[in-house]
Amino acid sequence: MKIRYYLWRLYKIFEEEILVIPGRAIGSIGIIFLLSLAFINISPYLKNLLIFCSIFAILAASWDLLFFSGQLNLGHGAFFGASAYTSAILSSKVGYRYH
Repeated sequence: MKIRYYLWRLYKIFEEEILVIPGRAIGSIGIIFLLSLAFINISPYLKNLLIFCSIFAILAASWDLLFFSGQLNLGHGAFFGASAYTSAILSSKVGYRYH
């Protein structure tokens, strides 16, 4: 029981400092990581997978922000669909590959 008390006291001392990372720091680390992917020698499949995961994470974060604020905006989906359609046209007709 005494250990629990001391752990609780320690937690209360550092409550506001534990796991508090500013959003700008997380965003900066993420951007640096994504920019460094161009220079890391990994398989094209893994690089493509990381890029698509990042794209969907950005889309999910924007939708979450909109729904959290109580707004419904389908513009994000329209831009996402238009870019997917443009990518498909460029890939099939022009021969431009995205990976």
